[in-house]
Parts: sequence; C-alpha cells; structure tokens
Amino acid sequence: VEAERTATADAALAWWTAQHRDPAPPLALPLDTERPARRAAAAVHATRTLAPHVTGGILATAARGGSTPVPVLLAGWSAFLHRLTGADDLVVGMTAASQAAAGAKGVVGHGVHVLPLRLRPAASLAAEAWIAAVRDATYDALEHAGVTFGTVVRAVKPPRHPGRTPLVEVLFNYERTGEPPRLAGVAATVVATPKAGVAFDVVLHAVHAGDALRLEASARADIIGAATLARWLADFEAVLAAFV
Repeated sequence: VEAERTATADAALAWWTAQHRDPAPPLALPLDTERPARRAAAAVHATRTLAPHVTGGILATAARGGSTPVPVLLAGWSAFLHRLTGADDLVVGMTAASQAAAGAKGVVGHGVHVLPLRLRPAASLAAEAWIAAVRDATYDALEHAGVTFGTVVRAVKPPRHPGRTPLVEVLFNYERTGEPPRLAGVAATVVATPKAGVAFDVVLHAVHAGDALRLEASARADIIGAATLARWLADFEAVLAAFV
C-alpha cells in the first residue's frame, strides 16, 4: 500500500512539475499601494450575495455540463482576473481535501491543501468553451491531488519575488453549507467569521447555502483596500452574469 501511495504521489508531482516547468509571470493586480518587500498578514474583507438570476444561471450552466458550480465559478473568476490584469497565463489556487495527499482518505476532519491550477484565458474564447476548458483543467488537477502544495513549490522552484507568495497569489474555494441547525425554542443562523489574516493576495470563498451563492473575499490589507475588494466582487458578478 505504501509503495502504491508513493508511486501515485510521484506521478502527481511529475504532472504538476510539467504544468509549471515554465512558470506563469506574477499576477499584476492593480493595487492601492505599492507592494512592500515584506508581506503583512492583516486582511480586509468584503462579501456579496449574487443576484438570484445570476445564481440560477450558474447552477443551470453547471447542470448542463454535468458538474458542480466550481468550474463555472472558476471560469468566471479567471476571466475576471484576465480583464483586471491583462494576464493570459495565470495561476489560481484551488482548495482540495488533503487526506489524499496524506494517505488518509478515511480520516474525517478539516484537511485542506492548495492545487496551483494553471489557466490561460483568452478574450476570443466563448464563455461555453472556456467553462468546458476550466472544467477539464479542474478534473485533471483533482486527479493529481495526491501531493502537497509545498512539495510542488519545492520541485518547481519558481522565481521568488519580494512580498509575494510563490506560484499562487490568488486562492479560490467553494463551500456547500447545510441549513442552520433546528433547535427547539432557538432561532439559529449561520454567521461568517473571516480570519484576521490572509496568506495570499486575494482569497475568494464561494459559499453555496440553500438557493443562494455568497461571495466572501479577503485580501492583504497592506496592498488592497476594502472598497477596492468590494468593487472587484461587483465586477466579478457582472462577468458571471455575462457568462451564464
């Protein structure tokens, strides 16, 4: 079993190394302040609930493709980043359960690691075709999830830049939440509890609760302001609306 797990991890590492043999350039986000040489961990936050017709379009598009909303949201997010930065070769970190990488698929618990998904959006590509391309890229990444992000970074040896995280600067996460618990005589609601710090330039959580999709974003407070982050979420919703 151990030999099989090692072979799977080796194959996954070889695949990721090939994906990033010639690393994508750093993402040129339009920052509010000059990027400092040393990162600060403090974060700003913004939230936005997508309009019902946008959420409905996302879910319908995902259903037609036989997938979860993840590829549709990721396609829209990468298209938004392309418009924001002009980058046609970028990396978006995607979260995945870390049990597979640790060889503990039967373990129940909160275990997450980052898959450095490399995407090449193009303005000439139709939305349906781009969503399909991202769906395929997502499936390929998940099939090679048996290796940790740190291991990939050490193998790829990407160029290091002051004040930047290596390989991944923008993170995406999708979460499906259940209904609040029903307790006799008690009204319960789900409350977002954003972290005080953030490890990447921007972290986007897409929270699917019932019939609603809510965007919860965090960003480095030393380079991005809360107003800018809120504006980006509004612009991202506009991209999604055009996609679906």
